[in-house]
Amino acid sequence: MPDNYDGKYPPTRRKSPLLTAQSPKGDFLRITKVLGALDSSISVDTRGANSVAFHLGFGLGLGSEIVFEASVKGGTWFRIACLNADVTSGLGFRFTELTEAELPFNGFLEVVAYDKIRIRISDYNSGDTEAVLATFAGSGVTRAIVSQSEDGNGDPLPFFVSTRVALTPAAGDSQAVGVTSGVVVSSNESRTGLIITNVSDAGQVISLGMNASAVLYEGVTLYPGDSFCMGEYDFHTYEISAISDAADGLLSIQEFQ
Repeated sequence: MPDNYDGKYPPTRRKSPLLTAQSPKGDFLRITKVLGALDSSISVDTRGANSVAFHLGFGLGLGSEIVFEASVKGGTWFRIACLNADVTSGLGFRFTELTEAELPFNGFLEVVAYDKIRIRISDYNSGDTEAVLATFAGSGVTRAIVSQSEDGNGDPLPFFVSTRVALTPAAGDSQAVGVTSGVVVSSNESRTGLIITNVSDAGQVISLGMNASAVLYEGVTLYPGDSFCMGEYDFHTYEISAISDAADGLLSIQEFQ
């Protein structure tokens, strides 16, 4: 370790990227793996975590591509977006995939309600990349250091990132709902939030179906003035259907992405 090491940060490995992290309680898990083949991946169990920080090193050949994926309850992996953690090129900017030209790269993945998250090479030409993942337990603001830079003493240069990321609202929408089930919100892999409000003016009761046909008075049921606000533990990106107990029901919809 450096002669002037004061215990403030873990000693820096000179020849590999540094990723250290600390949650409000100081609980984190760090794993490292070299990815160098088609569909090679690094995954982590995110139950009990609130965010995942990652570093991808330089070294993949031209035409290679990396994607970010999540699964719930052992189900099919689906694509998610990462947040850029480089303050010099747009902190918080979202990427759905990375090419070899964008490496090295530091970023964050929002856990939401996912059980597992992975980073996978979806297109491969040559070379490899060192991938580093760190999960953070607890809730609230996460303090993180994800850096290849060092100061004059050999310590990493830190920055601070909140897992409470400001969302971008899409244009508001409204959907008429009848007495047969119909889709009112399309599936959207870029979705980060959703609010649905029953604004019917004649007392109509509306039920919602999540990735399935809606059945009246089953699942989420909204009486006039009620809202469904998608949260951390019921988040998904699937389509939503609706059915009303009478004709001319109406929903107002606000999606975020």
